[in-house]
Amino acid sequence: MNFDDFSRANRARCEARDGFNHALDAWTLSDCMTATMGELGEAANVAKKLNRYRDGISGNKESETALREKLKREIADTFIYLDLMAQAAGFKLSEAVAITFDEKSIELGSPHRVGGVSGAFSVGEIARYNTDPTALMKIVTFSGSRAYGDDPWGAAVGAERNSLSFPTSEDMETWRSKQRPAP
Repeated sequence: MNFDDFSRANRARCEARDGFNHALDAWTLSDCMTATMGELGEAANVAKKLNRYRDGISGNKESETALREKLKREIADTFIYLDLMAQAAGFKLSEAVAITFDEKSIELGSPHRVGGVSGAFSVGEIARYNTDPTALMKIVTFSGSRAYGDDPWGAAVGAERNSLSFPTSEDMETWRSKQRPAP
């Protein structure tokens, strides 16, 4: 499923006569939030019942399997409303999620990115600057559209920021194996 295709279909169903027949701008952001939280509250209630199974407490009328299926649907309902709320607020949820995810990864120093922040590299990070297996640099500074850093052997290198990519686990192993020992 493509996120943007989903958003278009979600809004079309919301507003279509053969859907909910409800104009997106007919609700305030507060209305959207209330609907979203209603679904999330339903998911929380299911999670509470699943905790009873985990803790060996009786009282559930549905099987654990049925509750897990119900939880899946309530989380999906929450997501659907979140997407509509983002559209009502004037932004794409897909872009907001990608940017927020990448910014948090940068803050944590995590290499896991989804492409939400173009050229989102920080000083001190390892980056790949071309397809050569050893074309890795530890970023030292940025100047205009270029990044400058040191390769695994300590030599100075530079590359266009838009040519940088995030290293794989294998790249990081290569980096560690090629590092010069500290004097």
